[in-house]
Amino acid sequence: LSHPLECAFYTSTSLNTCAKSLVPTLFPFILGSRFLAQVMPPVKKSYIFTRFFAKLFGINENLVPCVLIGLFSGFPTGAVYVQQIYNRGLCNKREAIRAVALSNNCSAAFLMGAASITVFGSIKYGAVLVICQVLAIITTSQLLKLIFKTTYSKTNMCSFENLPETKT
Repeated sequence: LSHPLECAFYTSTSLNTCAKSLVPTLFPFILGSRFLAQVMPPVKKSYIFTRFFAKLFGINENLVPCVLIGLFSGFPTGAVYVQQIYNRGLCNKREAIRAVALSNNCSAAFLMGAASITVFGSIKYGAVLVICQVLAIITTSQLLKLIFKTTYSKTNMCSFENLPETKT
């Protein structure tokens, strides 16, 4: 590095900014999603909206709240919730991987507030950004269904016929 002092200064400034703003902002959402996943009973299969979203996204019904929490609370809360559901044995590994792909999103508040004001100078474009994100989630779920031949069944499980096994 040709300018080590400048690199050290900017690294220190970045870490300080992260510690002062990012961590306190995300911590309540992460803690809340962990708490919700621990105390929330498995999703009742009789809920019409749960069945609708499970079929739309091609995921296990127990994972529907993960996608919705990811949409409204932003990342990484959706992924944290998926991990908790997986750890409780309410979905298998492949279902969890799919749900993580659909639940890591920007929060609606971030899109409506910070992003729309920063990029467009007005909060009124935030709703358009949220709608675009919802459409992206739906598009991604449909592409994943096509690529990995995912089928939804009423037994609350998704079949992943062509999904290669991941190595961890």
